[in-house]
Amino acid sequence: MANVTYEEAELEAQKPAKERNAIIETKNGKKIPRRYQLPQDEVDTLLQRIKDTGVIQNPYKRKGAYYSFVQALINLGANEIHSFQSVKVEVQKVMSSIIDNDGVDMWTKFVTKKSKSIMCAKDVNGRLLDIPNMLQRVSELHRFGIKLSQIRVCVDILDSGDGIPSYRLNSNFGANDEIVPINEIRNKNKRGRKKKI
Repeated sequence: MANVTYEEAELEAQKPAKERNAIIETKNGKKIPRRYQLPQDEVDTLLQRIKDTGVIQNPYKRKGAYYSFVQALINLGANEIHSFQSVKVEVQKVMSSIIDNDGVDMWTKFVTKKSKSIMCAKDVNGRLLDIPNMLQRVSELHRFGIKLSQIRVCVDILDSGDGIPSYRLNSNFGANDEIVPINEIRNKNKRGRKKKI
């Protein structure tokens, strides 16, 4: 479907938003590329903070679901394995602490969000299960997890033994290591081992 390389899209995405051209072909016409990566100066600042504090810094904007999921893993402990349920509770705490301009907390918006279509309707658990899968995208055109890779971390999805995922914010990478997220659930789900949470 995409008629441009990631590098071409990223080059266009580096322009200010108002100056970007619609170059990505989709079934609904051409779209303007998104900027998935952080500018290098922001990456350098985050890496320096990590070095100074010893704490992983969240590269996502404070208002989004990706931010909340990553912050929940940071709060629970990086490089440690956390159950789906403990991550869900921590995501709820993080989202509940973020209030928008209307005075509504992000968790309330997240749980009451209407699906775009009946075909992809998901409950809260379904939407929470989608977030780490999106954060594992570090290649192709839609690199939602590239900001994590830029600061040398990734989200691993691990099988806790019962087909229900556990998660780890993994920062055990050397300076020259390729950042490759682990997903132990994906292949098992394709074989019909999917569990309802």
